[in-house]
Amino acid sequence: MSAKQINVFLLFCILLFSNCATLLVPNPPLNYVGNYYAPTENISLVFKEEDIDFEYTVMGFLTFTDAERGRFFGESVDYNQLITEKAKAVGADAVLVTNFYNTVNSEVSEDILDKTLTLETRNLINVKAKFLKFKN
Repeated sequence: MSAKQINVFLLFCILLFSNCATLLVPNPPLNYVGNYYAPTENISLVFKEEDIDFEYTVMGFLTFTDAERGRFFGESVDYNQLITEKAKAVGADAVLVTNFYNTVNSEVSEDILDKTLTLETRNLINVKAKFLKFKN
């Protein structure tokens, strides 16, 4: 193999594995229903309604569930960033996270031929939020 062929092969391997890394840590699908406005830049992320000191209207709702799974090179999802990026895209001024909780799902399967039981446990992260628009 020539040096050029080796370089092409190595480049191909790097691209293949970098794409696989992206596939191993996909962002969860964000479910949004509500109004859309011009995109915004600065988002206030609030976790208690009592902390809101401005007049607002609720412009929409966001929910998503993320199944924790094996992470490539220990990467994890930054939920604050996911939520604020979506809020910016739909034109929200603030986000009130109303619910953040974990649930554990376990599933038992049986292989009759091998006479084995398999227990699969998944930790699900559930998020609900209200997207807010400031009143002028």
